[in-house]
Amino acid sequence: MNHIAKYVMSIMAAAALAIVTAPSAHAGHVYCSNGLLNGSYTATITGNLAGEPFAELDLVTADGNGTFSGSGTVSEDGVISTVSFTATYTINSNCSGSAVLSTGVTQNFNIKTDGSEVQFISTNSGATIVGDAKRLTGGDQQ
Repeated sequence: MNHIAKYVMSIMAAAALAIVTAPSAHAGHVYCSNGLLNGSYTATITGNLAGEPFAELDLVTADGNGTFSGSGTVSEDGVISTVSFTATYTINSNCSGSAVLSTGVTQNFNIKTDGSEVQFISTNSGATIVGDAKRLTGGDQQ
């Protein structure tokens, strides 16, 4: 075998070894999905609704399959009431997502890669409302 053929063969062998042993281009990248949001969460929500102060404390249960339900206590300009709701949600691979609640509220959110915390903002016109939800129980990724 001549020197050129040996050189080409050694380069091909080195390249094949590099391909086999190189880490994946996606190694270390986290892909989020609906399964991250599962278990029971406590959510605190504050802001302004139609120019009036707003606060809410909810207990939410998510199934990890794109739905959650909950109930809570609401204060709208100091008037206290209770609320119950269901919702559908979608989590994107980059850990952002959106939800549509049965109350008509829509939200965009970001979720931690372990699903333990969610930060969200209302996307309804006339609402300047943000919130944070923290997992109380559950957490098995699906």
